[in-house]
Amino acid sequence: SVSDLAPRVVVDLCAGKGTKTRQLARTFPDAEIVATDTDAPRLATLRRVFEGGGAAHGRVRVLGFDEVLDDCLGRADLVVLDVPCSNTGVLARRPEAKYRAMTRQHERLTDTQRQIVADAIRLLAPSGAILYSTCSLQPEENQAIARWAKTWHGFTISRERVTLPAGLPGDPPSCYRDGSYSVLLSR
Repeated sequence: SVSDLAPRVVVDLCAGKGTKTRQLARTFPDAEIVATDTDAPRLATLRRVFEGGGAAHGRVRVLGFDEVLDDCLGRADLVVLDVPCSNTGVLARRPEAKYRAMTRQHERLTDTQRQIVADAIRLLAPSGAILYSTCSLQPEENQAIARWAKTWHGFTISRERVTLPAGLPGDPPSCYRDGSYSVLLSR
């Protein structure tokens, strides 16, 4: 979705275990990559994954959430938000996620998603952008969040992509894919 951009500073604000952080380091070999997660066990795993450096890993700094807010304030050309979601696009792999689609839980998730977007705004450089993504198919977690960001924070919506799950039992693995959503929010 953003491989044609040339960010100098990339912040992975919901880095989890670092899968997308590693992809960001490979995609943007000249960028400083800063990663964090608010979940303490995930942050500890993230720190272990990137300790010791290595070619791409040497450019990745793992900081606590508050440290990222201080260190990257107004500097991020790209903030990647792979936010917590209902996982409705990956039900084939995560059947327990069906319980996250309940109304009350869903409202809590969308509140959290909006707060994460709002927290990311202060990290942006003047021409910075947010790549918002979920593995959800729910419009409330996807298009509605993008419209909210446009209405309340003045973002422009571009590169919006919805991928529907594919593949059936017995199909070759090459036919299988998860469902997801992504959008680039820029000013």
